[in-house]
Parts: sequence; structure tokens; C-alpha cells
Amino acid sequence: MDKVSVHVEHPFDPVWNSESKILILGSFPSVKSREQMFFYGHPRNRFWTVISTLLGIETPVTTEEKRAMLLNNHIALWDVIASCDIYGSADSSIKNAVPNDIGFIIENSKVRHIFTNGTTADKLYKKYILPATGIEAVRLPSTSPANAAKSVEELAKEWAVSSLRNGFANRYSLDTEYLKILNLNSPDYTILNWIAVLVEHRLFSINNPAAQRAKRYLIENFGVNVNAYDLIIGYRADDSYFDFAASFLNNGISVQQLASAMRLGKLGEQIVVKSKYAFSLLHYEGFSIAEREKYYVLRKARNDEADQLYSKMLEEATDGLYMLDIMRGGIRNDDPRIPRNVSK
Repeated sequence: MDKVSVHVEHPFDPVWNSESKILILGSFPSVKSREQMFFYGHPRNRFWTVISTLLGIETPVTTEEKRAMLLNNHIALWDVIASCDIYGSADSSIKNAVPNDIGFIIENSKVRHIFTNGTTADKLYKKYILPATGIEAVRLPSTSPANAAKSVEELAKEWAVSSLRNGFANRYSLDTEYLKILNLNSPDYTILNWIAVLVEHRLFSINNPAAQRAKRYLIENFGVNVNAYDLIIGYRADDSYFDFAASFLNNGISVQQLASAMRLGKLGEQIVVKSKYAFSLLHYEGFSIAEREKYYVLRKARNDEADQLYSKMLEEATDGLYMLDIMRGGIRNDDPRIPRNVSK
């Protein structure tokens, strides 16, 4: 049975007052949030835990406690979208969106910095609201259950780094001479081997039956047994790149577009230290300070360029292979149309 979107109006007001200094924007309330009539109501969304961790206080439980925590710390909270057609809580299904007017908050408060919670909120902000406000938003990792592979500590650290603060880069050394290494970026593997490992071992929400079938097909036909390996090398899979994988599963982009999208931003390889033995060989060598004056500008420029190239790529016609084509054609790993060697 096909899933049907319904038109939904944002059912509750923003949290803010005249003393608010920063504004955090989500995309649109989930079903749980709409039921509870307040932000981030899903029990597995880490928003309230992340914010309280950053502030060094206990995580609030009641709506009143959450509202008080925000206002006492000069934080405003709202969503980009005022109404839209949506299926359940799936941001990817949002259509016919009407944005909220956040100008009233900015004009009547001390808000000068805007942060977006995840890639979808960031894209919607840039499309609908940035032209009116002129305030560039800082995209933060999503606190959604779909981003559950990140720990609360990791999310808190990434949320703590912005245009206002320096960051830190830790350095480690690892002797790999006797380690078994799976390099998914070698010509022996295709991009679908990489995405099969990704969807099998990372947690994210797949509500669309077609996407669930796509996930099963990828694991069955392109999956790689990672049990015997100490290290896994693959393309970096942060929040925005994870969205590319979700778009592919939902038949939104072709496998050729997926391969191109994974190179946007030039984030390079990600190395997963998997076994206890490999961890025992890992040595901390120190850290470097990433000065915000230099590195925030570089990060923002890279993200902006990647977003522009991705939007341009989506506008171009393509006759490439989509997930539905791959399943219908029974396509396997040896098909020459599937790109190999993801990282360049």
C-alpha cells in the first residue's frame, strides 16, 4: 500500500524572549513532538541531553523544565517549516513547504547567531529563510535517532565548536603491520559495497517499504563480511553524506550521482578501528588547536561549495542506474556501470 502524505500545520509556538542570543532551528516537528506539543519529543532524540551536557546541568524532563533551561541560557528554539505535506516524521517526504517567519524573533531579541539541527533543517533554512535574514546558519550534527551512530559525547563536542570557539584535533598513531585491513575504497570494491556495509552497521530510520527492500537487497548482494578485520577504511560518513545514502535508498538519486556526491566536500577517508587488538595498538600523541578564525572559514566554504554542487547535480538530467533499476535488473557487483574506488 502506498504511503500518503498529509498536510500538517506546525502546532506549537517557538521558545524565545527578548534576552535570547542564539536561535536553534529544526526542520519540522516529528509525530511524537506534535503529540506532546513541544520540541524533540521522540525519546531517542538526543537534543535535550546534548544541550544540557553543553551547559553542564541535569537533563530536563518536563516541558516546563526544558523551556526554562533554554530561556535561562538565552537560547531560542524554533523550526524552519510552518506547514507542509509530510508522511509521518520523514523529513525526506516534506513537500509544499511554507516557512516560518523568524524575522519577528530576530527583530525583538538579541539573536545574532543561528544554528540548524542537521542537514535537512540547514537545506530548508538556506532555501526559504536565509534570503530574508541574511544571517548564515551553522549546520550542526543532527540529534535525531537517525543519527544514532554518534554518541552523546561526540554530538556535544561537535555542537560546542562553531564560529565563536576554537576546535581541537587529536592525534593518534597506530602500527598496522599485523592488522587485517578491509579497504572499501580499493578497486576491488564498488560504491555499493561501501553503502551495503553502511546500512547494515549504522543505525538510521527507514520507514519507506521500498527503501527497506533496497536495504535488504544491498546487504544480500553487495554486503561484505567485516568480522575478520581489525580496521575498515571507507569514505567518510558524516551526517550530510549519510543523507546521500538515504536519498539513494529512496530512489532519489542514481548510483552515479551517489558516487559523485560522496566526493563533494573532499572529506577523504574514514578509518574505523574495529577490533580490541587494534585498539590496544592505538596511542594518543597529543592534540592541535583549530583556530576558528582560520578553520571555520575553511569548513564553511567547503560545505557551501559541496551544497551548491549537489544542488546543481540534482538539477541535471541523468540516465544512470537507480536503486529500483538495480533491484529489477538483478544487478550484481560485477556490473561495469557501478562505480568503483570511491575515494580519490
